[in-house]
Amino acid sequence: MRLNKLLLIACFAVPSIGFSQNRWDFGVKVGASAGLCDIGGIQRGGSPLVINVQPSQIRWDLGAYIRYKIVPAFSISAQFDYVRLQGFDSLSKVTSIRDRNLNYRDDIFEAYVRAEWTFFEITDIGGFYHYKNSFNAYLFIGAGLFHMNPEAMITESTPPAYVGSYGTYIPLHTLTTEGESEYSLIQPTIPMGIGFYYTLNRTYKLGWELAWDKTFTDYIDDVSGKYPNYGNDANLPNPYSKYMSSQSAYVPGITAQELANYGPGSPRGNPKNLDSFVTTAITFGIVIHTKPPVKTKRNIMGSYRSRASF
Repeated sequence: MRLNKLLLIACFAVPSIGFSQNRWDFGVKVGASAGLCDIGGIQRGGSPLVINVQPSQIRWDLGAYIRYKIVPAFSISAQFDYVRLQGFDSLSKVTSIRDRNLNYRDDIFEAYVRAEWTFFEITDIGGFYHYKNSFNAYLFIGAGLFHMNPEAMITESTPPAYVGSYGTYIPLHTLTTEGESEYSLIQPTIPMGIGFYYTLNRTYKLGWELAWDKTFTDYIDDVSGKYPNYGNDANLPNPYSKYMSSQSAYVPGITAQELANYGPGSPRGNPKNLDSFVTTAITFGIVIHTKPPVKTKRNIMGSYRSRASF
């Protein structure tokens, strides 16, 4: 009976020793991103569905993190990401969106804090009582801020001289392309998602995660409401504004009747669907050992025993 009690205590003690030594880890992540905005959908703009993403416009997500394990099942982490989002109406399968002929590119710089809950864990992969390799699957939700700066590319082959040349990207924030007041380039976000990681040799963490960022702006792509009154100079401060506000006139073969759908007061976007974006990334991290890691040695019977340094 006494031996059984000692074995039971040992089973709980070894993982606990590893936990007490390995609360901190930091790392980097590399992956892909896609915007869920008014511009950029295959079937329709403003859709929150990932299946509506234009595959050719998937761009990158680069980031870094530091994480602290509060208790075995809960952690908190600080995350920093550089995300590029991009979309073109010309790639849509819907004629009305394709004829709108707008596009955007936006570099997102994001910082946030999130809580992570481990809902599944294998503390000893292989079941050899080494506790060197483990697996964790988790859900997370957080809050933070991001900086955006939407731009649009000139797609007309021979644009007006004052605009620039084909392929030039024009910042849109100060152009008030819908006659709106200038929106803030710093916005709040609520990231949420799921992920997992393997811990190898108690030191290296290799994982994957999928995140969706809920935002509270509809101007990541600079498209939200209606086409402005182009005769009102107060709403459109310069010639760039009118040119970048409406690109339908440059769609090959568009008729005057079709062009009328993109005039002043006509819908330019859908303000009821706020913009958001998704990211998926491979993560690689390193555990910060506050004490030497638990060592394992083979005894004379051929089995392993664990020894911790305190």
